Order: sequence, then structure tokens, then C-alpha cells
Amino acid sequence: MTPTQVTGSAIARAQDRAVRMQIATPRHREGLSQFVEGLSPHSAYLRFFGADPRPTPRMLDLLSCNDRDHLAVIATVGGCVIGHAMLARRAYAFAEPSELAVVVADEWQHHGVGPKLVQHLVAHASRLVHDGLEFTVLADNFHANAVVQRLWPLATMSADHGVISYRVDVNLPRAATTTRAPLVA
Repeated sequence: MTPTQVTGSAIARAQDRAVRMQIATPRHREGLSQFVEGLSPHSAYLRFFGADPRPTPRMLDLLSCNDRDHLAVIATVGGCVIGHAMLARRAYAFAEPSELAVVVADEWQHHGVGPKLVQHLVAHASRLVHDGLEFTVLADNFHANAVVQRLWPLATMSADHGVISYRVDVNLPRAATTTRAPLVA
């Protein structure tokens, strides 16, 4: 089943339990491959900034990686991947902000899946988020920029050559605690 086949009433229930959030694992590689292949060229460009989005084994390893430096979550409907979000700790400094990336299947965009992915990811990410989040969004991705400003109105931003870089300070418990924290704007 592809994201296009999971439309109709399921989209209407995107705010409900029709969408399942879960930690991505290597067993999701096939679904992630179909998901990436199913992105429109425009959505792939907005997520990968022009890189060739055809899923390679290395890309699928990264999209399903959960280790001390990475956390990935997926949104599914009926077992079909319809969204993906991930955090990666910067390799060069433990206390630096983690990088965030999110993409949602075209048919599911503008139905609240992206913010739910981010919420789920951040709620499980205390081991990676010690000094906030950083991410870049293309300036012409108006919807994503609006979502960022709605979720994190105090985010700092800078623009350079059509790319907006955001930094968000997120209050999360340290890895020593098991408490799950909600997003904090």
C-alpha cells in the first residue's frame, strides 16, 4: 500500500488515532524506501534540498537509525509510512544543538502529521537534545516556516541565500531521567 492509497477518511482523521507514531527501526526499511520513492519531486526537493532522493542502502540505514547519536520516528497509517522525522547529534560537540529533519507524504501534508512527528520525536529525544535543536528550511517552503513559527515563536533565525536556519531552545530532561517532556515553546 502506498501513501496515495491511504487517503479519504484516514486523512480526515489525521488529528485522531488514524495516524500511528512510532520509533523507526531497520524493519521499516522497505516502507521507508516506498515512502521516499513516493514523494513528489517538489516535496523531495524541500526535504533533501535538491539531493537525489532515490533511496540508497546508506540513506535507508540513516532514516531507520536509532543509536546514541540519532533518533528517527515514523508516522504510519495501516502499516504504510506517511511521514518521517529524525534528530542527529552533531558529531563534533556533545553540547551543541541536535539537527532536526521532517518530511510528510504529499497527500498527508497540511493535516497535522508534521507537528505530531516533531512532538513524538522530541518527547523521546532527551538523550540527544542537550542544547536545543537546529534545522534549515528553504525560504520558499512557506508552510514549513509557518509551522516552525507556530510551534516555536521564540526560535532564533537567520537567512542566507534562500535558506532559513532556525535554532530552538527546548527544555528537555537530561538522559539520566526517564520523564517524557512535551514540546516547550
